[in-house]
Formats: sequence, structure tokens, C-alpha cells
Amino acid sequence: MFPRASLFKRPSVILFVAGIAGFFALLYFTVRLTPIPQRPFRIGFEQNPPVQIRTDSGFSGLAVETVNEAAKRAGVRLQWVETGTSSDEAFQKGTVDLWPLMADLPDRRKRLHLSRPWLHSNHVLLLRADTRSLDRGFSGRIGLVKMPLHVRLARELYPKAQLAQFADSEEVVSQVCTGASSGGFLEGRVAATALRDKPAECASVALRFQVLPATTIEAGVASTFQAAGAADAIRRQMGTMFRDGTLAVLMAKYSYYGLDDAWSTYDLMEAAERSRWVAWGVSAVAGALLLALWRASASRQRKRSEAALRESEERFRRVFEEGPLGLALVGRDYHFLKVNSALCQMVGYSEAELFQMSFADLTHPDDLGANAELGEKLFKREIPSYQLQRRYVRKDDEVIWINLTASLIRDQQGEPLYGLAMIEDITKVKRTQEEAVARQKLEGLGVLAGGIAHDFNNLLGGILAEAELTEADLPVGSAAVEEIQRIKQSALRGSEIVRELMIYAGQDQRAIGEALDLSRLVTEMLKLLKFSVSKHALLRTEFGDNLPPIGGNAAQIRQVVMNLVINASEAIGEKEGVIHVTTARVSSSGNLASNSATVLPPGDYVQLEVSDTGCGMTETLKAKIFDPFFSTKFAGRGLGLAVVQAIVHAHGGEINLRSAPGEGTTFQVFLPCTPEMVAKVRGAVTSAGVERSHARVATILIVEDEETLRLAVSKALRRRGFLVIEAGNGSEAMHVLSTRKDQIDGVLLDVTLPGTSSREVFYKIQETRPDVKVIVTSAYSKETVDTFFTGLQIDHFIRKPFQLGDLARLLGDVL
Repeated sequence: MFPRASLFKRPSVILFVAGIAGFFALLYFTVRLTPIPQRPFRIGFEQNPPVQIRTDSGFSGLAVETVNEAAKRAGVRLQWVETGTSSDEAFQKGTVDLWPLMADLPDRRKRLHLSRPWLHSNHVLLLRADTRSLDRGFSGRIGLVKMPLHVRLARELYPKAQLAQFADSEEVVSQVCTGASSGGFLEGRVAATALRDKPAECASVALRFQVLPATTIEAGVASTFQAAGAADAIRRQMGTMFRDGTLAVLMAKYSYYGLDDAWSTYDLMEAAERSRWVAWGVSAVAGALLLALWRASASRQRKRSEAALRESEERFRRVFEEGPLGLALVGRDYHFLKVNSALCQMVGYSEAELFQMSFADLTHPDDLGANAELGEKLFKREIPSYQLQRRYVRKDDEVIWINLTASLIRDQQGEPLYGLAMIEDITKVKRTQEEAVARQKLEGLGVLAGGIAHDFNNLLGGILAEAELTEADLPVGSAAVEEIQRIKQSALRGSEIVRELMIYAGQDQRAIGEALDLSRLVTEMLKLLKFSVSKHALLRTEFGDNLPPIGGNAAQIRQVVMNLVINASEAIGEKEGVIHVTTARVSSSGNLASNSATVLPPGDYVQLEVSDTGCGMTETLKAKIFDPFFSTKFAGRGLGLAVVQAIVHAHGGEINLRSAPGEGTTFQVFLPCTPEMVAKVRGAVTSAGVERSHARVATILIVEDEETLRLAVSKALRRRGFLVIEAGNGSEAMHVLSTRKDQIDGVLLDVTLPGTSSREVFYKIQETRPDVKVIVTSAYSKETVDTFFTGLQIDHFIRKPFQLGDLARLLGDVL
């Protein structure tokens, strides 16, 4: 129950508010206008029976007499002016202050004042009785009085019609009677008058109306804004004339003209007067109801606001806590006040741990400066927000790239409360960008490396050939033979390195088919790497005895050894440590590579193991260590282990990784054994004795643009009993084939030639001497050469650099 005092207090408040409402209602109904200037007001006249009629004694009509009587009662002096123009033009030219009756249109209210309407009328189409009603698509002729309002209304109703304008309504009626116009657009009262007082030419013509309900308009007293007080005073006196019956007398006087719609206006004014009195009584009740409704509405609004606030807070909470982006509220000291789970997962810290930290604790040291400066500007309100990219250091020490968008949350006075940080992990995007840049660099490097490698292989071929010739000239047992052998060994080893460059340049798809002794290859590589390994690392080896051979590519296996040993050395760094390299034979009936998704088939494998006592790796690093371009080292690194894995997989093997922080790292490479014995270890060099051919003397055309190599090969073949014809380019070769084709038994054809291409030379040989044997030679692989000679059959191929003995044996076999 309410207290007793409340029972009296609440009605008092309601009565007080109702009184205020009544006071404002009184002001509304009895509002006083500004004083009316004491001067005559020019009021416009336009012939428009029955509202405005020109007579011999002056101006008359319903509007004229009504306005004159209302103005007299209001104390407003009028001066009637016949402008000869429409009402709109008269106001625009400033020739009038008032107009007795003007249609109330929205666009007119922008430039004129219009009183409350006191008369309304509609428009009709005057038609011959035998003419059907006109629709909106009518395109014939319609007559109307030359008045802008009539033209505007007629154009809206009949946009396709031809509108013919006339000075008065009598001409419009005549047009309809004579058939010159299909219809006449007239005010309803004017059309009614026309039916009563037909012109002579309409005496025998039956006419009818087509009602146009959409054309009903309301009209009031119009004025300039300066004369608005006078217009409203005249309108108020019209209300008085309505109440005392004067307006009814005037309307009855002009009922001859068909003022049915005027009487409708009279009824409307009577209803308006009744509602005026009703409004006085309703105002008081409305005031009381207003208070009650206001209180109920305020209560509902408060409840809605509270519910909306709760909903908004819940929505914000869900967005904050469950959103995919990292979100954080920070204080002015940049310490975390609130964080979401996405941010915790991103940086690896728990929510409790982050509450004890600031952004500076997460930010990479090199990125602190710019962020602190922008943060200060943000809290000083010098900038509304900022966005930047920077690096964070996760709890596991992994560096990630993030995109930070920072803004402010303000109080109602606009003062900063918190900083709002939105953090997006863009590490993958950054890596993708870096990969794209690296690929572009590799593509450019590949083109350069391919060209250099090819030319360098030609030079090595010349060196190797000259060394063999020199060796052949030395007497048996000469001390220089050993030096020449080392030169040949170095040239062959250099050719392997060059071929590896060509593999990376995409210009060599060498098959993996050699039988290799893994222990021997590792031994050779460690000799080369001993100067690259850290001085703080002790290199220990343990190689298995009598290991079965593996099928593989010697240069690529050397690449695997080099990458693993260099990685181990860098993991040790400046601390003392040990690198242990072992080879062994292992058998498997299960999965040797425990952390690989691929299960090796049962069988015998040769294992290469490289371990170090370095810093070790976290689980996160282990998960990414074989990703292309991933690196924990300086920029520009990151292909090493990805290449290692690719080579091992290409050889049908697997690689296994064991590592933990502080416990070092071990890489185990498992390569399948091959049943073949080690037939050849790349790098073995045969002695260059002079081998005489036991076959008939043959003539060989050597087509080679590298002069050093061409001369050396020619000299070596001549020593072996061959006749040699030399051609330094494709054009010379074509000339020899044209002039001495019958003398040639075989051709040694280089692939890359100046002038005429080697493909054209090869085709010329097949066309003119299909029996001639052609040996194609190139620094590129056989697979690459086949693509150059697409559509032609290459039966014999020797790759540069070659040993002269190998070439002589091939020629002997072919010829």
C-alpha cells in the first residue's frame, strides 16, 4: 500500500501538470500574431467566376465579398489590383501583398504564407455526351483555362495529352461543343455554370461531366510573409462570419454557380468550430493522461534501456571473449586489464599471466619505439586511432607478426578510460609475402645460375680435355701425372657443383639411378666442410663397415650432408659442443621415422645420423622446421631443411627428428638399399692413355662454339686415328654438310650454337645423310636436351664435361 501522504501528493501532481497542459492549450488556441501594419494591402484579382467576377460596377464574387467583409471586421484596409497575371506571377513580381483564394500546395509554402483553408473545390472534365471517359493514356486535345495550376493538374493526370490553353472558360466550353477538343478541364463550379448557361454553339449539344476525384484542392488566403498577420486576421474573421451566419448568406447568394463543394467546405468549417470547443475540454483531460502516459512510458523506457544495456553488454562480452581476433583493454600504463582467449592462444600466455604484463613485455625489442610514441598520442587525443604491424614474442620465444589496431574507449565527457587493442596474427600472410619475394629472387637467380652454369661447364670441359692431352704427352712415371690427375678430379667435382646449380635453376632433371657408397660420400663431404664448421664444435664420425649401396644422386646426397652438418654447427653457435655423424645399416618391419606421416615399407635401409649438443628445439619449432622458407636464423635463410626433406623423399627415404630444448637435436635419414654393388663412385678418374681405334678410319665433324674445348677434342681424336673437320657455329656446319657430306661418318653436335641452331643442323643431317651417326653433347641433362629436339630422335648423347676416353669409346661403339 502507498503511504497516506502519497494519496494526496499524486493527484496534486496530476492536477498541476494538467493545468500546465491547459495553459499551453490556451496559448495554442488564442495565439496572438505580430501587429498588423496600418496601411492598405494590395490584394490581387483574377477573373474566375463565381469566386472572382468582374462587373460594370467593380469586382464581385464569393471570394471578393467574403474577404472584403472579413477584412472590414479585422480592421484591415484592402486595395484590389487586377494584375493580368496568375497569382504566382503576381507574388513573384511583388505587385500584391494578398490573394483572396489560392490553392494550398507544398511548394508554395516555401515562398508564401497560406492561412488555414476556408474553401475547397474539385476539377472535372467537360465532355460531349457521346464521348467516352478519358484515361491516363489519352493523347488527344484537351482545352483548359490558361492558369498555371490548371496546366499543372492536367499534365499530371494526362501526361500524353495535347493541352490547349484559353483565356476563359467560355472558350473551353466552345472547344468541347464544336469538337475541337475532346474534353475541357475545368473547376467543378465553372463546369456546372457552363451547363446552365451554354454558349449559342452548344445549344443543341448534350454535355456531361467526368469526375476527377484526385484533383480536389483546399484554398486559403495567401500573402507574403510580411503580410501574414493580415491574412490570418482575415481568416479568423471568416470563422466569426461562419458562426454568425454571414458566410452562409454569401454562399447562398452564389449557389446559382453550383457551389455544392462550397457548402461542403461550409460543413467542414462548422465541424472545425465544434472540434475547437471540444478541444478545450479535451486539453485538460489530455494533460492528466499525458502525465500518466509519460510516467508509464518512462518506466517502460527505463526497463527497455536496462534490457538493451544488458543485451549490449552481453553482446560485447560474447564478441570480446569469443571473437577470432585477439582483443585487450589496457590502462594508460599499457598493462592488460582484460584479454580474450584468442589473444591468450596467440601469445601462449594464460589470462592471469597477461594481467601481470604490459604490451611492452610482448613486443619485440626492435619494435618498441614506434608503438610507445603512437600510444602516447592516442591517450593525449592527438590521434583517434592508429594501426601498425609489429612483432610479438610468444611465451615459447617464437616470433610472430601481428596487425595492431588501437583506439580509445571514452567516458560521457569524452575523457579516455581505456585503450582498446585489436590484434590479428598475420604471420602466415607475412610468410607468404616473403615466400613470394624469395621465389622471385630464386627465379632470377635460377636464370642467372643456369646461364653461368652452362658456360662454366663448357670451360670445365675445355680444362678437362686439355688436362687429358697434357697427361697423354707426359712420359710414363712422370711426377706431373699426379698433379694432372688432381686437376681432372677438381674439374669433375666442379662439374657436379655446376650441375647442382642447374638443378636448382630448373634446367636439370637428373635421374636418381647411381649406386652410391654413403660412407665414402660423407667422408668426402666432411673433408670439404671442416673449414665451415664452427671452431667451437668437435666433429666426431662413426661409419659402418661394408654398407650396402644406395641408389641415388651423388650431388644431392652431398647436399643433404652439407645442410645437416651446417645446421648442427649453427645450433652449437659460440658454445663448446659436439657434432656426431654416423652411418649404419638398419632393418625395419615398422616405422623407423616415428615423427613422419609416411610409414617406410619393411626392408633394409642405410641410416645417416647427424646429432649436435646445441640448444635444441621446442615442439612449435619442430612442427615448422621443414616448412619452406621457415628459419630461426637471419633473413635470407630457410630453404635448407625443406630441400633436405625433398631430396630424401625423392630417393624413397624418410627423415626423422628428435629434439628438446637444452638437449640438442638429432636428424636421422633413412635411404633404401639397392641390391647392386657400388659400381662407381663419382669422382674416380681414369688415366688418359692414347687409345687407337681398331675400326676403320672415320671422319668426324665436330660442331662446337667453345674454341678451347673444340681444339682439345679435335686434337685428342686425331691422336686416336680419327679424321676431324671442325665447325665453330651452326652456319659453318651447314656449309660443311653441303660441300663435304659424303666424307662425314659421324657428327659431335653441341646443342647451343650461334648462327644456325643445332636443331636445324640435326635436321639437315637426317635429310641429306640419314646414315650418319650423330652424338649430341651439352652441359644440360639428356632430359632437357630432348625437349629442345622435340619431334627428333636423339640416339646418342654425352654430357659435358666428358673425359676424352669416354668420347673415344662412344665413337668406337657408334661407328
